[in-house]
Amino acid sequence: MKYQPHIDGLRAVAVLLVIFHHLGDWGGLAGGFVGVDVFFVISGFLITSIVKSEIEAGTFSFGGFYKRRVVRLAPAYFTVVLATTVAALIWMLPAELLAYARSMIASSLFLANFHMWQEVGGYFGASAETVPLLHLWTLAVEEQFYLFWPVAMLVVHRLLPQKWRLWVLLLVVVIGTVVSQWGVAHYPAAAYYLLPTRFFELAIGALLAYLPASTRGRSWASAVSLAGMAMILYAGLYYWKETLFPGYAVLMPVLGTAMVLRWGEGTVVGKALSTSIATFIGKISYPAYLWHWPIIAFLNLNEVAITVPNGVSVVVATLMLAWMTYRCIELPARRFRSFSGMRVVLTGGAAPILASVALGLLLVGVNGIPGRFPDSLNKKSEALLASPSKARGRCNEGPPTAPLPPDQCVVGRSSGKVDFLLVGDSHANHFTGFLDVLGKDANLRGYDMTRSNTPFLPGVDRWSVRDGSLDHHGNFAPRNRYVTELLDRERIETVVLAGNYTRFYNDEILRAGSLEGRGAFESGMRAAIGVAQSSASRVVILSTIPLLTKGLHDCVLRAERFQTDRECVLPTKDYLERTRDVEAFFASLREEFPDVIWIDLSRLMCGPTTCVTEMDGTPLYKDDGHLNDIGSRLLAKAWIERFGNPLASGGVQ
Repeated sequence: MKYQPHIDGLRAVAVLLVIFHHLGDWGGLAGGFVGVDVFFVISGFLITSIVKSEIEAGTFSFGGFYKRRVVRLAPAYFTVVLATTVAALIWMLPAELLAYARSMIASSLFLANFHMWQEVGGYFGASAETVPLLHLWTLAVEEQFYLFWPVAMLVVHRLLPQKWRLWVLLLVVVIGTVVSQWGVAHYPAAAYYLLPTRFFELAIGALLAYLPASTRGRSWASAVSLAGMAMILYAGLYYWKETLFPGYAVLMPVLGTAMVLRWGEGTVVGKALSTSIATFIGKISYPAYLWHWPIIAFLNLNEVAITVPNGVSVVVATLMLAWMTYRCIELPARRFRSFSGMRVVLTGGAAPILASVALGLLLVGVNGIPGRFPDSLNKKSEALLASPSKARGRCNEGPPTAPLPPDQCVVGRSSGKVDFLLVGDSHANHFTGFLDVLGKDANLRGYDMTRSNTPFLPGVDRWSVRDGSLDHHGNFAPRNRYVTELLDRERIETVVLAGNYTRFYNDEILRAGSLEGRGAFESGMRAAIGVAQSSASRVVILSTIPLLTKGLHDCVLRAERFQTDRECVLPTKDYLERTRDVEAFFASLREEFPDVIWIDLSRLMCGPTTCVTEMDGTPLYKDDGHLNDIGSRLLAKAWIERFGNPLASGGVQ
């Protein structure tokens, strides 16, 4: 292909959007993550253009295609992975290093997007801030695209006449867009990471390669390319972590990118993108993307704040490392283009993949090399990374009316009939360790049927403020109708209700008929107890644990890790003030429903002056609102010892 400098300039825009976003939304770029989507469109366009021209010329070969991909991607990729592994060995605690090793294995096998979806979950969550290879999910999407796209193109070229190819690809784009929007609505975390809901972005780039030559004049091209750049920048400035993404929202930056690619060359926009500094950053954009996030992740891990001076240092270090990688690794690697495809794929692709996987397996096999740190620090790290949702196979995710079955979401006794059902949101899910201990102690089997952001409040609907307007939670009411119907037709010995009742009572936008806010919550809570009592012999309610202020959940680990004196407790008065109103309502419910068993963990966690965040040196939380799995189990053992087992004895009022 003829070199088009404005494409390198567009790459520069993409990588700077991502870097500035990761530095803390510098320049107001809360939507800077759309830089990834700009990259996807460029990749779809370039790869399709090259393969198309070779197919039409009769020179295409899979060996040649994958040889070029290996030479282009592998040298910088594995250089950064190796450097990141060295840093991980120096700074990461054993549990962190184990998680890193598993991510390295997945990334080396082109499965980083699946791994991050399963292990990290939400891309914008606090747990993602210290995952050094998180950003490699985008490379996995592209690598998976490369595996099947040339085959698909060959089939289309052989089976369809030229006039139909563009229309077939356009149909693929439309279907892919709808699939992406459906995925965002039903599986938001999966939709963010996985190829099926991202494919249409690459396909839009591919579509450009099949468009006939433009006959429009220069003024048209200038206007369209200017509008396209404005669309990219608008998304970068006005999208944010709460924007439903990808789905229809991604069309703004994706179509904008396509417009600049198609009509930008030679225009005012194209000339701006073709300047020497823009093309320089564009040429090193791939290694810059690879380097920037591990640097930021290790700063986060070591509690180095991203101040303006530190952020500037990150940018300078990223560009310097990217330039060195480009000059010393990428350019010399180009000589391998003259080698045979098989030799390049085996030595440049398969060999480093196997080496990375072997190193990852070795780190897993030696359990993260625990001897590098004191046992007390290792145990704290292990607890903080013990996610209840991962421990139970993400039973709190999935479609609202199709939860995972009981045999995949077991708590308590491993087999037999289901004795108790756990219903609620992620704040119910984090009690699975607690209930697992209680269930086994009482020889009972439970079923975790929780769903994130969905406490059981029948007859209630939910909204949130998103992008300045009310956004309806379409899955909230359907999920609660499903649970209601289940309890209407099934007879269960015990129903356990739990949720982030504190937040939903104080902060959420709820409606139930003519009732709103707290009135709607109170109506839904009474309905939940009534529905549960109609199905079960016993109803148990787990009150919300104390919600922490930012940074308290891992305070005890950081205090020991960095040898600092920190106050790692929540003042009881802060907890009581936040829960005063909802606890007053719950007190009335206790009188209204005297047979309900209440488990209030603040009785264990809070004293006259402070609420603890650890027990016997082990952190109880995994973030500012959720228990970790180990902490949840510790609390269960302490509850049984102090109050008895409510599932076995009939409960403590």
